[in-house]
Amino acid sequence: EAAAAWPHLGFAVNVSPTQFRHPRFIEDLRDTLEACGFEPSRLEIEVTESVFADNDIDILKILTQVQDMGVRVALDDFGVGYSSLSYLRRFPFDTLKIDRSFIADLEVAPHAHAILSTIIDLGEALGMKVVAEGIETRQQAMILQRTNCDRLQGFYLSRPVPSARIAEAEARLSGESQVAMSLRG
Repeated sequence: EAAAAWPHLGFAVNVSPTQFRHPRFIEDLRDTLEACGFEPSRLEIEVTESVFADNDIDILKILTQVQDMGVRVALDDFGVGYSSLSYLRRFPFDTLKIDRSFIADLEVAPHAHAILSTIIDLGEALGMKVVAEGIETRQQAMILQRTNCDRLQGFYLSRPVPSARIAEAEARLSGESQVAMSLRG
């Protein structure tokens, strides 16, 4: 309900494997969107690879129903599971969220940038938006701004804020973005 007051912003919600597999998940999602008057295209459901531990056919059906409603689906914490690439091939995702462990190594591991760039290129080739999670330093943000990564997320950009302070956080981030763009070009 609070996010309905920010029509220009998207809204991402983590969904646990138990919630996702619940028999009423689709019905409850649809009812919630209607009750709040929330535009489905603004919502993104984030699921981790653990959702796919069971029946692929049932999971694919649920993912398809979610997307048919106009809700986007993100694969969260990409890269920490055992079969990440097979999930990308078999399931329809709109967004790929790179696990923070890949970001943490950017400043210390020589191979980290190459791995990160490969993941970003893969997501782009598959038509997905790519989000880097766990940005905690200016250096990490600067490295990622030089890639094709679509979005950055992490404490360096903003700690979680209460709904009453969203406009303030948005203004601060917008101002910082303008300064960064003027410094680059």
